[in-house]
Amino acid sequence: MKKNLFLCLLVLFARCLFAQDTLQVFSLRDLYAQMLRHHPIVKQIDLFPRIAQEEIRIARGNFDPKLEVDYLQKTLKDKFYYSYWDSRLKAPIWIGELKAGYELNEGELIDTENKSPDRGLVYAGISIPLGQNLLIDARRATLRQAQVMQQIAEAERIKELNKLFFSATKDYWEWYARYNELRFIRKGYELAEERYNFIKQMIQFGEAAAIDSVEAKITLQERTIQLRQAEIDFRNAGLLLSVHLWNENLPVELPENAVPETIAQIEIFQRSPIE
Repeated sequence: MKKNLFLCLLVLFARCLFAQDTLQVFSLRDLYAQMLRHHPIVKQIDLFPRIAQEEIRIARGNFDPKLEVDYLQKTLKDKFYYSYWDSRLKAPIWIGELKAGYELNEGELIDTENKSPDRGLVYAGISIPLGQNLLIDARRATLRQAQVMQQIAEAERIKELNKLFFSATKDYWEWYARYNELRFIRKGYELAEERYNFIKQMIQFGEAAAIDSVEAKITLQERTIQLRQAEIDFRNAGLLLSVHLWNENLPVELPENAVPETIAQIEIFQRSPIE
């Protein structure tokens, strides 16, 4: 009997050792890292600041200098009547618009008041819109709005990422709880199985009555049902956690041998995973 009991314990120890060697620990930090790299929602959220920055770039473009040219000419059968040339550079400033240009109008049909000197006419000046002190310049208002939107976009990005990672963390701890529940139930099942086998050997050696195995058998059946339910719960929790796992643009599932980290292995994050 002692020899058979020793062989049973040896097989059980070898099975546990082999199972430990094939397990793959999937930590909470691994979950965060994979989500930051491949999760499509994270990629979409990361576009918020870029879009806001592009809006600022467009708004600032309203303050870029502009070069304009107007040219009009009339000829008929090699006869020259007139030509109008007006090239100007406009540079928006906070109080209005700075303007400088060159004008050359010539021809027989041009009015005297519009005719330019032989070398053309150079002009410069500043145009200030009426009501400047009453109304905010539209370009400046657009730029300020774009800058505010950039701050809002960053805050919105952080909010959406926090919601996503909170959901993933919750599912991870649910998976962790179901795994440890499975471990305890499996241990109870193994103890019930050992007790049942031990009683059967005792009956074979005449050390126990056959009725003694009935209670052990019922306990083993109950533990078997509990074990199967715990395995289903753990599997479902893993599938729920897999919703957050992506590889490039394809969803992936947790490996069947994946297990959560233990309490001793858990690293306390000093900063948010999105920083």
